[in-house]
Amino acid sequence: MKAIGGFFGLEPGPPRAGPHPRAEWLSTGRACLASVLRAVRPRAVWVPFYCCDSLLQPLDKVQTRWWSLGPDLLPTDPPEVEDDELFVYVDWFGLWDHGVGALAEQYGDRLVVDATQAFYRPAPRHG
Repeated sequence: MKAIGGFFGLEPGPPRAGPHPRAEWLSTGRACLASVLRAVRPRAVWVPFYCCDSLLQPLDKVQTRWWSLGPDLLPTDPPEVEDDELFVYVDWFGLWDHGVGALAEQYGDRLVVDATQAFYRPAPRHG
């Protein structure tokens, strides 16, 4: 019996033409966050107290601030995020679309949604 896990080798590599000429092909949430940090260069990043170490690894060169979450996995006291800061929200299990929408209204383009654990969220439709 062959084990299944990790990356599936279904594609020979990234497509030759991407959705955008400057698109990056990334395979982990950590790499995605590192790419955002390189592009935006924030002074500080707000992260939830409840998060995994892999989320924190790209933050080694930026000031990290913490926010607390309640039983609904939303901020108990949403922080004031400055223009040169980012707010990271982890969409645990993909069940918090209402929370993501409310945070997007509050933080706009300063919001980074980590959906690496959003196992129950349907895939986005394009086109």
